[in-house]
Amino acid sequence: IRAPASLKPPEGRLPTLPLTVGVEVLAEAAATLVPDLIVLACHDVEAARWISLEDTRTLQIDIAARRMSATEVSVELYTKGKEKPALRGVVTVGEAWIPPPDPMVVRCDQACPHSAGQLYSEGRMFHGPRFQVVSALRGMSEEAIAAELVIRDPQELFATPLGAQLIFDPVLLDGLGQVLGYRAQLDDQAVYPVGIGRVAFHGLAPPPGSTVRTAIRFRRLDARRLEADIDVFDAGGRLWLHIDGWQTWRLLVPKHLQEFAWRPEARSLAAPWPLGGSRASCFRIVRHLLGEVDLDRIARMYLAGEERIRYQQRPRLDWLLGRIAANDAIRDWLRRQHGRILHPLEVTITNRPGGAPIVVAPADVPLAISISHLDEEAIAVVADAKGVGVDVVRVGERGAEGLDLVFDQEEQAAIARPGGNAQTWVHRAWCAKEAAAKAHGLGFDALGRFRVRRIAGEAGTVQVEFLGNGQHLEVGTYVDQDRVMALAII
Repeated sequence: IRAPASLKPPEGRLPTLPLTVGVEVLAEAAATLVPDLIVLACHDVEAARWISLEDTRTLQIDIAARRMSATEVSVELYTKGKEKPALRGVVTVGEAWIPPPDPMVVRCDQACPHSAGQLYSEGRMFHGPRFQVVSALRGMSEEAIAAELVIRDPQELFATPLGAQLIFDPVLLDGLGQVLGYRAQLDDQAVYPVGIGRVAFHGLAPPPGSTVRTAIRFRRLDARRLEADIDVFDAGGRLWLHIDGWQTWRLLVPKHLQEFAWRPEARSLAAPWPLGGSRASCFRIVRHLLGEVDLDRIARMYLAGEERIRYQQRPRLDWLLGRIAANDAIRDWLRRQHGRILHPLEVTITNRPGGAPIVVAPADVPLAISISHLDEEAIAVVADAKGVGVDVVRVGERGAEGLDLVFDQEEQAAIARPGGNAQTWVHRAWCAKEAAAKAHGLGFDALGRFRVRRIAGEAGTVQVEFLGNGQHLEVGTYVDQDRVMALAII
């Protein structure tokens, strides 16, 4: 997850062991068990779950290796508290390199829409400098993609000198996965590697600094799976590495979510909503806008400190959506009014004893804030005002008992005058009273202290009186399909 260390420590950003590093662990375990032979290949690799550091700086991995035959070693990786392996595979060992297969016939008749540099400069890949190995994108087609990669010195990954070279180059292998990930991005999807049919080396690896060429041909490319075969050639054109059946899951990741992950300080997940004009910033979010990305990952992008702890203790979707909408509204207001660009983690929201939200950080600009939830959506408004209130409801039939509970006879007469859809106006008035109560820092139980006095039918404005001080507040109401929203600003 992209965030400065000053806002969230590395262990809070979900550092995850790449599948390709897991393959290296499998190979090294086999080499330890059978030191007199060389590792030639790894096959039937299956990743059941991510091996991630979740709010911890260290993670113990238990490795079980068993020699199955003279040339095959089965290896499994376990994490603490789990009975089933997170990663498993079979390693092939032998006395001499396996001759390479015939190179694949790959057709790439289209230019890639981006350069290799853009993968990293635009944040399309989250990888840091030591994993930035794609040096050129050479072309693509409906069935293939070609690229060039640079081999880096594996010592870069370690604080102490390596006693020997790595068996499989996990950084180069990860670079091949990056090329596949780029192809999925073009379809607004993300890929998560789940297995490898077989990865085999056919000779010694080229030295660090060398450029290698890869040709990737898709076996399967549909809405859920991307499966590919991969050839990698050294500078002399020798087929040095071949992969059969690199398997990934494809998840729907909307383009705006991808762009947010690349540049969270400059983007938002919630959508701006035209309420309040220039006086306020209003953002609205619906669950489906988050695609299929894990909600814990989304929470880590937005929540820190007590907010993060609160969500971990009680992970409610409506509460998280409300925090996202409010965070984006706050950052939008500060950007428009003061030119300030903030990362989501620089914003902190808490709640007053009565439940009303309050902006804690940044603390130098006092802002009024209000949040409303409905099903799997939320809306939030911030303004430089004494108070602000927003509410959203779904239009539905409300019986006479419900009307009598919320509106007196005079109010019901005012609601009936505008004409048009009567139920819509009932909900506009209901929503307006709730927004007015929130703007005064009060909750639902205080609706009896507010009265609807007048409705401007064409404008959709509802005048609400607060009986506590006689103040009349013009509340804007808005209709979006079967939703009614109201905004009150004091």
